[in-house]
Amino acid sequence: MSGIKTQNRRFIIKAGMSIDDVLNSSEATALQKKYARAFDTDNTKGIFSQKEANIFNATTISEKEDGSVIFWTFKEDGTKKGTKFNQSDGEIQYSPDFEVKPLEVNNKQSAQKVSDEPGIFTKFVNSVKKIANGGISIDKNKDTDWTKKYAWSEGCNRIISTIVVNKDVAKDDKLIQELQKIGEKVGFNLAFSDVEKGTWIEDYSIRRADGKIYVLPKVGFLKGRFVTQQETQRNSGLSADFSSLCNNKNIVYGKSYLEGGNVLNTRLKSGESGAIIGRESIDYSLKAMNLEKTPQNIEVVTKQIGKDLGIKTKNIVFISQFDFHIDMYYRPLGDGVVAVPDYEEAINILKNTKISGLSDKDKKQLIDELTTFSNISSDLRKGINKDLEKAGYTVKPIPCFYLSEKYPNMKNLPDINYQNGVCGRSKSGNKYIILNRSSYPELNKKISQYYKKAGIEDVYFVSTQKYLGLKGGIDCITQEK
Repeated sequence: MSGIKTQNRRFIIKAGMSIDDVLNSSEATALQKKYARAFDTDNTKGIFSQKEANIFNATTISEKEDGSVIFWTFKEDGTKKGTKFNQSDGEIQYSPDFEVKPLEVNNKQSAQKVSDEPGIFTKFVNSVKKIANGGISIDKNKDTDWTKKYAWSEGCNRIISTIVVNKDVAKDDKLIQELQKIGEKVGFNLAFSDVEKGTWIEDYSIRRADGKIYVLPKVGFLKGRFVTQQETQRNSGLSADFSSLCNNKNIVYGKSYLEGGNVLNTRLKSGESGAIIGRESIDYSLKAMNLEKTPQNIEVVTKQIGKDLGIKTKNIVFISQFDFHIDMYYRPLGDGVVAVPDYEEAINILKNTKISGLSDKDKKQLIDELTTFSNISSDLRKGINKDLEKAGYTVKPIPCFYLSEKYPNMKNLPDINYQNGVCGRSKSGNKYIILNRSSYPELNKKISQYYKKAGIEDVYFVSTQKYLGLKGGIDCITQEK
């Protein structure tokens, strides 16, 4: 073997990574860097698709003294095939005509690695290994049967079989116990994601109506009124990590930029799949697609969003935003029914309810801030409600105590959010919603009554104060199947 230089694969290529990611990585070998461009064969401007990443990961590169280079690629059956090129070839393009052996993610070892955590987390990991094959079976369906079941939405008519949380969230003993208890009653199991980072797993993928999974495009340059460059870069990276764990048949690589928290999957009264999307997503998608903001390009983007989500563009309603994500304020409840924030009623509740644990001073401050924000956002909210009603939705006002930090002088203390929740239908047939518990039992009881009037039979609360303090809630830290 003298005269042959071979460097075995050390750096793992993931879908959504760029050639620059390889060139700048300290983990990539010199040969991986030298020939990275050979694996980018689908004209995506240096971004690796899942197929390209699989080929790259299945290939060992060898250079010979005679000036040739051989790509040794493991086929799906485990055998290896060598393809020879000349090193001097300017444009080596490597796209084998056989299925390659995908990189194996050892979920059992991954679960075992974290299973020495104390408390309930160890028991939790051991239990989900049995029910979720390491926690990612939600994404490894070989052939989805979503359309044979209920068309996917976030409303209370869906039947949730699995709720997935990040590994760090899974260590939150109290929250996990509460979710397990609710799951036993209504019929879902818990699992955990193998993506190592990212508390807000709702954001970096979206379940389409056909059961496939939309993942974000690779970006690092987007920023706007509410979204920073760091946030978009983080979520794009996490989306790429997530997609690398999934069955490629179930992945749809988006061209538009859609974060899960800014997209609410719905079903219309007609039964067709729809979506409510924050209007800022149009601006981010224009940037992601390198398009100027013109009426023609906005139409191009909205059509692409419909294509990425697998739904008719006419079934999407874009609503104005007064904060980062719309899922902190709006919630689909049923076919053609959506809960909307009602600040005026929240103020009335505070004025007419004795609330233990809330001092008169803090109550007055909260009322003042709610009144200020109610006035600031009144016209915007009325416009949103009209847009929703025009699109065929029935709006159900729910008292809202949550204040946007994007507006001046909004201290948002204490953190109370009853709009960010997880809806479903239990095994008994009841509609249910899981909400963020506040520190005030009187408010929790009041909110239960409002949701029950809106047609939700069972209302559950979970301990998410930690996440509310970070401007997220139970819907933001979960994905559902």
